[in-house]
Amino acid sequence: MGSPLTHHASPLCADAQVGIGVVALRKVTSSEGSSGETEVLLVRRAKAPEVGKWTFPGGSLEVGETMVECAVREAYEETGLNLRNDPETAGAVEEREGGLSSGLEVPTPFAAADVIVYEDSGRLAFHYAIVEIMFDRWQLFQWILVLPWYLVVMWMELNLTKNSAKIAEEAAWRFAAAL
Repeated sequence: MGSPLTHHASPLCADAQVGIGVVALRKVTSSEGSSGETEVLLVRRAKAPEVGKWTFPGGSLEVGETMVECAVREAYEETGLNLRNDPETAGAVEEREGGLSSGLEVPTPFAAADVIVYEDSGRLAFHYAIVEIMFDRWQLFQWILVLPWYLVVMWMELNLTKNSAKIAEEAAWRFAAAL
């Protein structure tokens, strides 16, 4: 038996998609500003929905790709960050903590959000289930000169996508000791 709510897919959205968001935080050093404050890496969306708004690097999970593999690929494609994911350490954390690393030894999924957008006609335009993955280990390639890092406390100055501020604040609070 079907749901009492009927959603009509449009040509833009035939199926729900899984998206991966990469939450990369860093502590500000004394030479960069107020020491100890937390910054998050953000990018401007180039595609609908919410074109031009600031959010975490990320994108669609490809068939056969793990969430962490997707996060590594998308972060490199969008920012030039080479996220580190050591399989040996990941195996140890999997055995010890079930794969969710409170100390951030490995990339860690920690939040999820729905992005469901309807056209004015009521037809479904976009449907994403986005899993946020926290990273704190990366290597920056030389060709990227400046990346947009923002203080977590400075949200009101940016045009953010829905839930980005809450997710970054949650990550900063949850993983403060590991940064």
